[in-house]
Amino acid sequence: MARRPWLLLCYALLPPIDSLFASACADPKAYVNCTSFCLNPDWSSNFHPELLHTHLNNSQVKATMENTTSLNDGPKSLRILCFGDSLTAGYSEYGYFHYPYAKRLQAPLENYLPLTKITVDVAGLSGDRVIAGQYLRRMQAQCVNAEEKPYDWIIVLGGTNDLGWSELPEKIYEGLSMILALDSAIPNAYQEFPLLEKVWRVALDSGANVLALNVLEAEVTSGTIVQRRNELNKLIASHEEDRWYHMDISNAVPFFTLNEEMRERIWDDGLHLTKQGYEMMGDAIASKLMELLRTRSKILNVGKRST
Repeated sequence: MARRPWLLLCYALLPPIDSLFASACADPKAYVNCTSFCLNPDWSSNFHPELLHTHLNNSQVKATMENTTSLNDGPKSLRILCFGDSLTAGYSEYGYFHYPYAKRLQAPLENYLPLTKITVDVAGLSGDRVIAGQYLRRMQAQCVNAEEKPYDWIIVLGGTNDLGWSELPEKIYEGLSMILALDSAIPNAYQEFPLLEKVWRVALDSGANVLALNVLEAEVTSGTIVQRRNELNKLIASHEEDRWYHMDISNAVPFFTLNEEMRERIWDDGLHLTKQGYEMMGDAIASKLMELLRTRSKILNVGKRST
């Protein structure tokens, strides 16, 4: 496949038309870009563990998928929001085809939690950025609109487009995490700007558990971008907070360590994934969620606030 990474990066970084219209609207509900998937495919016939494991040194995913026992005493309901940019929206084939990884979450989770009503929503906006984008407003809108039935888990993926715009890793991290906005030169700064509600913080304040994904690799050989991505991923991995969990999705869905044949099957344009790639991504995230639900029996709020 002939790739032009610089051209594809430009496509991915162009602000979407809907975000331009949204920026002119003060109503937070205008930022909702959410599709609910309530699917129940035959997971056993669609799941291909050999695709997920033959090329990865990741025994944890394989063990989780193969050794899960149905949890019959699980919560009555489980509401999940997948939040991010084009990689969450499932962007592929230059935008002519979308396959959100969220489509792969529901079936294995229903297999693991057979008595639980599971809902998976998607809020992926192509081209959106943590810095100078709509991430914060969109997250606020999602949580406001879900107040009657709040999410138990919010999966957040962000930073890819920001790196393409040469934003510093520390700045992107601050956009994802909670930073106090105090300026010693302004006595009443706390009263005027008591808190910059960052993306993870808004999700946590809604009562949800947060699963933060790091930034995927891409067919970009620029030393600066690679270095900044690695620095950002280290910052994300080092974050610690109650009800906040981290997943190394870049290790589960790699680029550079794959052979050419596998890379052609998984990666669409060097930046986005094919349907098989998003399926792999969804399977890995489902595995992580099952691990958390199994090993952390005292996770707060799961299934206790929504009906």
